[in-house]
Amino acid sequence: MRARAAVVAIALTALCACFRNAGRTPPETTPVVVTMSGELHEACVLPAEGRGAPRFQYRGWALETGADRSLEHLARCLASGPLKDATVRVTVRNNEADLARKRAAAVKAYLVQLGVPPANVLETVTADGAGVTVERVAQ
Repeated sequence: MRARAAVVAIALTALCACFRNAGRTPPETTPVVVTMSGELHEACVLPAEGRGAPRFQYRGWALETGADRSLEHLARCLASGPLKDATVRVTVRNNEADLARKRAAAVKAYLVQLGVPPANVLETVTADGAGVTVERVAQ
């Protein structure tokens, strides 16, 4: 009888956890790709989406080595190209605020390292959804 009660208690605990997490974004399980807005793709002639796109490993905040061609093109465009002195916003959506902040800081640091003025890269973190987006800020 005790064994059956223990099984029921475990099942109820798991069921309650499912209801507590209802409506929340499930944790990521695959690498997260940094997506550039259509406006940036067009103005900066960025590589096709997914080709050379920067990404983060599952639960990681370091940009993957070799997967940063899009950020290199974007940095050139913002530092000395058609969008010189434009401001971009890096938006990281993740239900883990600390991880999201680290990812936003990693993208900003990489762009700054490539010559983009720090003031021209804004960071936004939100718990809604999942992913990383870079878009131009209207001026």
